Amino acid sequence: MNTPQERTLSLVAVSDDAMLTDVLARMVDGGFNAAAEVLPRSALPEQLSDWQADLILLDVTNDIDPVDRIQRTAIASHGRVVAIGDVNDVSMYRAAMQAGAEDYLLMPLDETTLTDVITRARTPAARPPAIEEEPEGSSLHLVIGARGGVGATSFAVSTAWLSAETFERETALIDLDLHFGSCALALDLLPGSGLRDALQHPERIDSLFIGSAMINATSKLFVLGAEESLDHNVDPSPAAIATLYEAISATFKTVIVDLPRHALHYAHSLIEAADSITIVTDSSIAGLRDTVRLQEVLADGMKSRNIQIAVVERPKPQQQVTAKEMEQGLGSKVHAWIPHDAKSAAAAATQGKSLPEIAGPRSPVTKALSTLARDFAGISDEKAKGKKLWRW
Repeated sequence: MNTPQERTLSLVAVSDDAMLTDVLARMVDGGFNAAAEVLPRSALPEQLSDWQADLILLDVTNDIDPVDRIQRTAIASHGRVVAIGDVNDVSMYRAAMQAGAEDYLLMPLDETTLTDVITRARTPAARPPAIEEEPEGSSLHLVIGARGGVGATSFAVSTAWLSAETFERETALIDLDLHFGSCALALDLLPGSGLRDALQHPERIDSLFIGSAMINATSKLFVLGAEESLDHNVDPSPAAIATLYEAISATFKTVIVDLPRHALHYAHSLIEAADSITIVTDSSIAGLRDTVRLQEVLADGMKSRNIQIAVVERPKPQQQVTAKEMEQGLGSKVHAWIPHDAKSAAAAATQGKSLPEIAGPRSPVTKALSTLARDFAGISDEKAKGKKLWRW
């Protein structure tokens, strides 16, 4: 028996898929409280305004411009649109949601999935939030080394530690170098299998999973990394990376990712969502060259914005490029010039602590790192003035 809330739902499916038509017919004939109409895919979005449907299932499989069709349908119908397609990619999901779809589902649809869609359509409060909506104050910052050995991991660890301990933000540090990552090692932590499990089984990811997988370095800094065997090939899917970030960003105010260059191909969702991307390099000719190449890939090939450059100074006898020469070569500003501090860096590596913790709050290297860490933590200049630079 139908409860009072289970009113008859008016549903229109725009599809030529015989299986979808068959599933809908079985549901209606089986007493499911819905009235379904099936229109051919040739139907124009503007025609749907005449149907006054509660829910529209829009098949965009093999469409030349599926996002445009979703948007036109959502505008014309004034109804709730659920897009259906065959592109299994988080960027397509994001685009569909931004175009006005309530959800994006993969073909083929079974009866269980359709039942869930219709049930949610009956209760407007159950409408899921758009994927791009993040908790207030949550931010994502990527750190990429222009070449090996320039200090990108030390930079990521240091800014994450400062974000958590100096600026008191709940901070997650993620190391996506699954075989040679050393963020956990730099803080004298032993990474478990949580990151590998998350990337291999993204369907298991939830707040409890994240809580058990991440290792606490301090009360506010948590680390997620791996040390996979070299004979174990791990190639995460872009969807798994996106799912992992969404779960972590729901818990942490600041997320800093140490992203190796070889991971760019599966980290598109992070690159698109990043509030900042910091390329870390050194003051060498090779460092300048590789920074320019990486900058071109991110800015031109991946359409990234908010790219900033941090230069880790080499010892004076080894320094080959000045700050002025670096900016001339890049054609852009150097956002941070990190002084060389060999003594503190060696002590930090030996003791398994972050560089600012060893160098102290008044050291030039800590002051330089704190400028960017403050931005990562989302602390304004006014609030920063009221903060102590140290927190025990």
